[in-house]
Amino acid sequence: MCNLMRHEMRNWKFLHALALRILTLLLLSSLWPIAAYAQSGWTGWQTPSFILFDKQSGLPHSTTTALAQDTAGFIWIGTRGGLARFDGQRFQVFKQTNDKKGSLTDNYIRTLMALPDGKLLVGTNVGGLLRFDPATNNFTRLGTKSTGFGERIYGLSTDGKGGAWIATERGVHHLLPNSNTITNVWPAEGVVGRAFSVLQDETGALWIGSGDGLYVRRPGASRIERLTFAGEIGAALDQDIWALMRDSKGRLWVGSGTDGVVIIEGDKASQIAALKGSSAYIKHSTVRAISELPDGKIWIATDGSGVITLDPSLQNPVALRNNPERANSIASDTIRAVLKDDQGGVWAATELGANRTFSRTPKIFTISAGMPNPRRSLISNEVRGLLVTHDNHIWTGFSNGLIDVIDRKAGTVHHLRVTGRHQGQDVKALVEAPDGKILVGARGLVEFDPNTFRQTSINLPELEGKPIIALRFVGNSLLVGTYSGLFVWDRQKNKITHYIHKDHDHYSLVNNEVMNINVIGDQVWLSTSGGISRFNIKTGRFTNFFNVSGDPFSLPQNYSSSILTAAGKMWVGTYGGVAVASLNNPKPRFTAITEDDGLSGNDVSALLLDNNGKVWVASSNALSVIDARTKSVRTASKTDGVPVTTFNRFTAARLPDGSLMFGGSAGLTVVQSVIANEKQVSAAQLTPTTLEVNERLVPLGATISDQLPALSASTRSVRIGFSLLDYSAPREIRYSYKLEGFDKNWISVPAGMAATAAYTNLASGPYTLRLRAQVPGLSGVTLERKINFEIAAQWHEHWIVRGAIVALVMLAVFGLVQLRVRLLRRQANILEKQVQERTRALSDANTRLDQLARTDPLTGLLNRRHLTELLSIEHDRATRLGSEFAVILIDLDHFKSVNDKYGHHTGDTVLEATARIMQTEVRSIDSVARYGGEEFLILMPGASVEQAAAIAERVRTKIAEMPFFADEIMFNISVSCGVAAWERAESTVSLMRRADRALYAAKSAGRNSVRQSLSKSLAHNEF
Repeated sequence: MCNLMRHEMRNWKFLHALALRILTLLLLSSLWPIAAYAQSGWTGWQTPSFILFDKQSGLPHSTTTALAQDTAGFIWIGTRGGLARFDGQRFQVFKQTNDKKGSLTDNYIRTLMALPDGKLLVGTNVGGLLRFDPATNNFTRLGTKSTGFGERIYGLSTDGKGGAWIATERGVHHLLPNSNTITNVWPAEGVVGRAFSVLQDETGALWIGSGDGLYVRRPGASRIERLTFAGEIGAALDQDIWALMRDSKGRLWVGSGTDGVVIIEGDKASQIAALKGSSAYIKHSTVRAISELPDGKIWIATDGSGVITLDPSLQNPVALRNNPERANSIASDTIRAVLKDDQGGVWAATELGANRTFSRTPKIFTISAGMPNPRRSLISNEVRGLLVTHDNHIWTGFSNGLIDVIDRKAGTVHHLRVTGRHQGQDVKALVEAPDGKILVGARGLVEFDPNTFRQTSINLPELEGKPIIALRFVGNSLLVGTYSGLFVWDRQKNKITHYIHKDHDHYSLVNNEVMNINVIGDQVWLSTSGGISRFNIKTGRFTNFFNVSGDPFSLPQNYSSSILTAAGKMWVGTYGGVAVASLNNPKPRFTAITEDDGLSGNDVSALLLDNNGKVWVASSNALSVIDARTKSVRTASKTDGVPVTTFNRFTAARLPDGSLMFGGSAGLTVVQSVIANEKQVSAAQLTPTTLEVNERLVPLGATISDQLPALSASTRSVRIGFSLLDYSAPREIRYSYKLEGFDKNWISVPAGMAATAAYTNLASGPYTLRLRAQVPGLSGVTLERKINFEIAAQWHEHWIVRGAIVALVMLAVFGLVQLRVRLLRRQANILEKQVQERTRALSDANTRLDQLARTDPLTGLLNRRHLTELLSIEHDRATRLGSEFAVILIDLDHFKSVNDKYGHHTGDTVLEATARIMQTEVRSIDSVARYGGEEFLILMPGASVEQAAAIAERVRTKIAEMPFFADEIMFNISVSCGVAAWERAESTVSLMRRADRALYAAKSAGRNSVRQSLSKSLAHNEF
């Protein structure tokens, strides 16, 4: 009986196991897309890289609290110190100003919501609800405390009709569409109830997250009921509810104060283990926001535990938290809001600034130390060596004898360390032996068993204590590159041959520092710091190629890193660019691809060939791609996912699936697939974002068309700020502009400066301003837009007035002619004198007109356009004669505060007075111009940087000592000066950029100072 029972039990277990397997297979087949999603080669290894915008970037306060994107595409960021509108380059800041009507009523912004008509709802901490109108740049307060409306606004949600639901300290209210009317919704009149969140979902149901639980008004119902559940879920919902979100599958996500997230489907509620309050992910932090990304991932923002992400299957939770080891990790673990922008980006409002990342998975990403998943973190960020084994494991060498073994399939990183005399040595060279063992170059050779990771030091006296920097198997021989030559270890004969450079032997090694060993066909090529060598392993002879002064077909530079073949040519990475030569020529004739051709840098660290036959070039801090057939070059940027890093020499490898890997100071950068052929179509709009007329800001409205508002006849200066509303990598976009009929060439905006087209003394009439934005990257694009504006005519420029003047002149001329006929003889002398006087008057008038075209009407100084022409002339003269000249860029410190405090009339007085001081203090041959609003430029022919700095100091002192008066109030003003002297072969753009950087240094040093620019080469490193 017992045996029978045991037999039946075994049969039952077998059937049970079989049923489970069948059920599992069915489940996996039904979830095949999700399974495929999870099994892609690099799935789970990509970690979002965040861009940070904080107070230093221009925000009014680093603690950010709310996010929104309006219909024009601007990003709005609420902080504890004001509200900011961001266009990708500049922040327009709005603050509470008690004496200004239409300003904010409170600087602490709690929530934001964009309205369909382009306006913005702003919920404050103690200042109630405001509506911003871009047509006036003013805020209007909606609702008052006396009507039962709360002053602290916690949440906003659209009603789908242009109105909004409002969660406040006094409950939930409804802002009716297209009106200022606010009605009470919950709780009933006279009942106190705080609402932290509110949501109207697609079914029309209204969900309310309150201080004591979750409430709902069903579609078509008038009664609001409280939802209750039993047990642990009931406890999670029986508290303050801060976040509500309905996902694409109809599930309601509810974020609580301490007990994590509850998911409600129909009448059922559940909690994922990772999202419970007690989990290591939530840690009882308040869930502030929940968002579903376009790819189906869920982001959960917490107040203290960072962002928790789930994949579309609601599995594989990852905590995105601040990690000092990752420079591009999220800024803080305290998150108040999350926003999806219209370009696929995700924003997080943290207590240390606003972060942005991509919702899509970047095709270029970096694996580093401090990854959100510790099992996938590297032991260090400084990747020195790379090896891909036959089983696709990635061996990574670091400084200090550290090694990581990356197993993509298992999703793990195994940390190793060489021991004994090898510890502390950089691991730059790794190679897989024919028997599968891994040989590591340190102070000699170390052998690792790839299965047990047991290490054994290989005893070779010839290599003892020598740092090894390159390893390569050629047949049964191991080639070893060191700083003291090439060693060839014949493992069958256990014999080592040492090859070195000999000065008088042309067939010896070109240089003893053998940094890389490359096998091309049946040839062995060595990269050294003194050129490249083709090595005949049978004869032991070397054929060498190196840079020859005066020979344009020799290597461009001797320091070489990598050698490969593509499109029938040999490609050599050097510190003078990429050298290319035909493989068929026994004496290669090299041509160079350099920075002049678009290469990211001439200091080439490594070359790799992708599956499409394109050559990837890692320079010291960027990645470029060369089409091997056309030799056209594109450079990757942050928009592609390239990190801020320094790529290390000859640290690169390709995986069988086509992935490329480059080691650098920020970790291991991975290119998942070939993306150089993709064409980018930017959804962002190139648009004017600010308009200043006579130094006063003019609102542009909710919808910015190609026609700007009409400008009055009194317009003296026009400043049009413009931007591409692309937030992927805004600091890398390059801008230029051109006013048709006015500018001959495109005017480039220096990198790091907000794009602004500034003009003064424009004549009346219509104008067309062309704007251009160049988006970098492997699939970068150039976008252009034309903006039209018109300046009204002065009274004397109207055609009626001009016609009358012409008629009067004609009548006068006719009378004079008649008079001359009658009195020809008697009045000959008088008429001759009159002709001379009129000729002189006409000449004077032309002179005055010319002066008006060249000078600033307020200060009498030269204007920017004319000084730019003088600068170009002086540049040509200095280039031709070898003379010197310098420029001084001067900016009035805190000038805006003078206008704000004392009025623009006083500001004009200050500008006139400072202009007079500058004219007095400079030499007679110098030119002084008003360069911008409160910026001046002095051109000093024949002056050195020291002479220019002395005059700048004199100007600064005189201005600082001069008293100014406004309504009997005395005040002083100071200036900051940037001085730069022209260097040979330098462009005027470079010179002005150095002067601007010197001015920025003076500003950063506390203002009221003079700073000299470094030389062009030093300035590149300094700034």
